[in-house]
Amino acid sequence: MPNPMRLRIVMADDDEDDVFLTERALAATELPCDFRAVPDGAALLQHLRSDGGRNGERPHLILLDLNMPKMTGHEALRELKADEDLRTIPVVVLTTSHMPADVQASYDAGAASYVCKPVSYEKLVDFYRTLHHWWGDLAELPGHD
Repeated sequence: MPNPMRLRIVMADDDEDDVFLTERALAATELPCDFRAVPDGAALLQHLRSDGGRNGERPHLILLDLNMPKMTGHEALRELKADEDLRTIPVVVLTTSHMPADVQASYDAGAASYVCKPVSYEKLVDFYRTLHHWWGDLAELPGHD
């Protein structure tokens, strides 16, 4: 079996506990991954439009919470998908909301997937293994060798 791809992930989430648990869960998978977190949608767009999001550092995947200060996930998703340079980066909405209106609005705005945050650490680790397998091993991603 070939070595798994080194997946570059940027997470926009204002909850420091969720970011910490994500870092731990990703480490527990022992899969190759470069992870960066930003606290809101505005910081996400700033990062992606700066050198941090270009020159070989462009993420393969964005994890996006919906309920954040400054710029919500809904606002950030609409702006990402309207940007010619950023629209092809897959966005997985990863949030606590189970509201059908949030699910529909996310897909309407161009989300590749909508996932409610796992409630246990074990499920979170399983989620990141599955995420890495899908986006790192199976899916063909645009603009990456």
